[in-house]
Amino acid sequence: MEFKDKSEVRETNPAPMRREIPPNYFRVPCKDIAQVQHSGNQYHIRDGMGKPAPRLNEAVYGDLLGNGSDFIIFKKGSQYRVCDSAGKNSSFRSEQVCGEFRGVSGQYITFEKGNFIYTYDKNFRQVGSPQRILP
Repeated sequence: MEFKDKSEVRETNPAPMRREIPPNYFRVPCKDIAQVQHSGNQYHIRDGMGKPAPRLNEAVYGDLLGNGSDFIIFKKGSQYRVCDSAGKNSSFRSEQVCGEFRGVSGQYITFEKGNFIYTYDKNFRQVGSPQRILP
């Protein structure tokens, strides 16, 4: 094996400058829910930046009960339905199982059944033990 005394010169091209990535480039559109409005038979949902999400039809989803930061709860007949801002990833639960809807607080949904308050997350998993309603 022989080595050449002559050094090898390679020409290199500098890498082109990268463009700056926009601040909202990786943001998932309308994951958070800032407001829900009802008009006609449609629910209009907007995220924190005011961008609209797909509209949800009242005939399909039922009556709007409330919303958290990333979910909406509806009631149609005797079924409660929790879904995301696009109307997907739905969880269903019967009114007979949960009780009467009381409200949404942060990431939790509260129901009243008998003399107890039950707290559920957006997937209808019970959080903590039932609390007796004080007289």
